[in-house]
Amino acid sequence: MTRVIVFLGSSQLAIIITLAIITLSFIGSIFSDRSFEIINHSKIVSLFFDPNSHDFYNFVSRLGLLDIYNTPLFMGLLILFFINIILCTLK
Repeated sequence: MTRVIVFLGSSQLAIIITLAIITLSFIGSIFSDRSFEIINHSKIVSLFFDPNSHDFYNFVSRLGLLDIYNTPLFMGLLILFFINIILCTLK
């Protein structure tokens, strides 16, 4: 039990969580409803998906990339980061 608490309060975990939150925030800022049409008609996406169909939209929405800030993964990382900060402060 103490090993888990020490791990949750470690600065290495804080760095990993921070990098994960930054990465997900970057993805969330790229994939928004406003920028989706621009991305949908890009050359890279057109290599894999037909720009005139809704295949790419379905793929991105199944992954939860259109609203990444409300996914359980992002919320879990924020909760884990909160616990990490509390334990680092108490340590």
